[in-house]
Parts: sequence; C-alpha cells; structure tokens
Amino acid sequence: MTEKGASLKAFFEPRSIAVVGASGTNKGGFAEQVLWNLRNFGVNVPVTVIHPRQSSVDGFPCLPSLSAMPERPDLCVIGVRR
Repeated sequence: MTEKGASLKAFFEPRSIAVVGASGTNKGGFAEQVLWNLRNFGVNVPVTVIHPRQSSVDGFPCLPSLSAMPERPDLCVIGVRR
C-alpha cells in the first residue's frame, strides 16, 4: 500500500468508531443518522457514542468523553450543533 493509501486506511477500514453528538432524541439529526447507517449497513467494529449523561444511545454504549475511551478510535464522527 502506498503511503497515501496507508494514511486513509483508518478512515475507510476503521477498527473502532466514536460518534460525538448523538442523544437518541433527535432521530433526524446527523449523529443519529450516522448510527442508523452503522447499524443497518453491517459495520462490524466497536462503535461508542460520546454523551456526558447517557449510558447508551439506540443500543450503542456511551462514554462521557473521548478521553474516557480505553483506546483512541480510528474514526471519530462529530455531529454536534454549532
């Protein structure tokens, strides 16, 4: 794999994913749509939602912050309001 291809491997083939901004209450929100896609298109890697007050969102486990994750995720999707 070329150096450029190697740098994109974590994006296209992540070993773990964090989704920031999903609450489970905004079904049309960007972060909720990301979770729906991850579930329904067969992503087979650990997915963690980052939410400071919930233990799970739509069946995905939550942690209060990225720094609370045991390992750095390969891919982080940020879907918070401006």
